[in-house]
Amino acid sequence: VVVLRLDAEQDQAFQSKWLVRPSYGYGNDDSRPCLLSAVVLAVGPGSYAPRDPFTHLVPAGSFCPTELKLGDRVLVNKWLIEQNHVGGERLLFTREKDIDAVIENWPRGK
Repeated sequence: VVVLRLDAEQDQAFQSKWLVRPSYGYGNDDSRPCLLSAVVLAVGPGSYAPRDPFTHLVPAGSFCPTELKLGDRVLVNKWLIEQNHVGGERLLFTREKDIDAVIENWPRGK
């Protein structure tokens, strides 16, 4: 999945208004937000379910199509992405399973 991060001002305004974060009290590093607000730019066809004995949601080896759509607004963990500069823009690459949330009825800015 390829996503484009929203600008920092729009991201901070959304997250401070709509997300509740737990306070762990372990110091400044652990209290920093690790979710990034982004828009989906491209998605692949899907992936095959792992052959893992602990995964029973879908049969091992079956094809799971992508549920994300272009233009979806998502929250991505910043530690689970790969960043690359393409055409002057910083694009983020991640797997669908690493996307924390898809936001419906995303509040639009002015």
